[in-house]
Amino acid sequence: MMEFGDVSILADGNCSIGYADDTSGTACVAGGNAALSGEFTIAADNTTVNISLSAADSASVPGVTFTPSVSSNTLTVTGNSAVLKVGGSLDIVAANATAGAKNLTYTVDVTY
Repeated sequence: MMEFGDVSILADGNCSIGYADDTSGTACVAGGNAALSGEFTIAADNTTVNISLSAADSASVPGVTFTPSVSSNTLTVTGNSAVLKVGGSLDIVAANATAGAKNLTYTVDVTY
């Protein structure tokens, strides 16, 4: 799960979340709900795995385009486990956005 915290739709803008749960951008609301980057635990043999992200499902939330990101397209598994952090960016078109909690989906593919 990823949580951007509170985001304003009063004007066009953006809000990005980093891998350390930090947010930045003109649409991020300070003092709102806590932000939380996405986190996945990968269980695999000790090796390097390839990471890719699908295009986000932005069509289901009018006025909002979500682009997920990872810091690297590879991840080294040690001790048969690795943690993948996912950040991302919201681009908001105020004229089309609606208030309220929204859910956007994306897919993380891990190739061993």
